[in-house]
Amino acid sequence: MSTRISTCAPVLLALIGASIAGCAQSRTAVVSTSAKVNPVPPISGLAEMDHGTYLTVHDAKAFEPDATRIGRISIDEEGGTVEFVRLEFPAAASGPSSDLESICRIPGRAGEFLLSESGYWQGDFGRVFHVRVSGTEVSLIHEFQLPKFRENNPAQLDGDQLEGLACFARMDGLVTVFLGERGGTDIYPTGIIRWGAYDADNGAIEWSIQEYIVEAPNPWGEPALRSITGLSIDNQDRLWASAAVDAGDFGPFRSVVYEVGTVNDGNVMPLIFGKARESHIVNGFKIEGVAAGDSSSILGIGIEGEAFGGTLRRLTLNSD
Repeated sequence: MSTRISTCAPVLLALIGASIAGCAQSRTAVVSTSAKVNPVPPISGLAEMDHGTYLTVHDAKAFEPDATRIGRISIDEEGGTVEFVRLEFPAAASGPSSDLESICRIPGRAGEFLLSESGYWQGDFGRVFHVRVSGTEVSLIHEFQLPKFRENNPAQLDGDQLEGLACFARMDGLVTVFLGERGGTDIYPTGIIRWGAYDADNGAIEWSIQEYIVEAPNPWGEPALRSITGLSIDNQDRLWASAAVDAGDFGPFRSVVYEVGTVNDGNVMPLIFGKARESHIVNGFKIEGVAAGDSSSILGIGIEGEAFGGTLRRLTLNSD
């Protein structure tokens, strides 16, 4: 079962930055003129903090020290307002982040998240930051490295592009961390999910050598479809992903949200694939973040609008 969503006016979306349900559910979102809506930078990753509040990451590079790297979007449905607040990247890290592309909430640890860079550039970066968010303060708890399969450098621009991150709490106290390779290149024609077992108390991770090939639904027959641009696990242990077509900074963009399978407590096979079920086709937007939360029927999506800026929308999940 699928739902097709028509394109919203991108200029208007760039101006308001974010809104509640909006045209992603074919409704008109009313944002109070008194709302504190700052321009939202293009969103490269999204996680739900609690009902109505989302943590965002943005793909600022190391040579952009003053750019926004982390933000928070708060939705007040009763007051009809949406507020975006820039949060400061923790100074205790080994250096400013470069190309944050994904984020996940660590289950069972209030206010704690993993933020991940996309990979390595000339042997540098490739970091994951374990942070705690309290109000507007972001503090660093641990920092560790991504696995490296194929790095990026000026002569090799088709290396690892890890754009999905999802966290699952295991019975043994560890956290299974799922990584989503984007795909859409000759080297990585499809998406790939890899995983590791993370000790959140000590900041140590053991990456598995396993990998799962993921072919996203491709209703357009697009050969350069990016199969994984976001990952998230809902409260029924279903793993959701987004895929996108990127035609450049001014689009046009197309995306699809789909169910990958079900995660579990297993150490050998922590992901059981189902048939990749298309939930929503979203024309006009490039989705780079999906955020499942306490609701089993609502999924937040973060838009990487490139020249048009970032926006937040909500989708009603179809699970039949």
